[in-house]
Amino acid sequence: MRFPWRRRPPVPVATPVPAAAKPRPVPAAPADFGDLEAQARYHRDRLGLYRARMHGPHATSVGRLEELERASAQADERLKTARRLGHP
Repeated sequence: MRFPWRRRPPVPVATPVPAAAKPRPVPAAPADFGDLEAQARYHRDRLGLYRARMHGPHATSVGRLEELERASAQADERLKTARRLGHP
């Protein structure tokens, strides 16, 4: 004789799962390049100011000028790439 607390639990009956509805595509937000444009403008302005400073009496370095040129070129390239791909 089996005791009632030693019985196996009943096997759950598998219920069919309804097919999941396909998610609707989310419309793409319009591209906002404001931040990238501001960064590119900032680096261009810094480079221009440093070039102007080189004509004055203050001490300047070619290394710093090259660093600012690289930063400006990279910011411009990021902006061009984002515009080409269509997203910021």
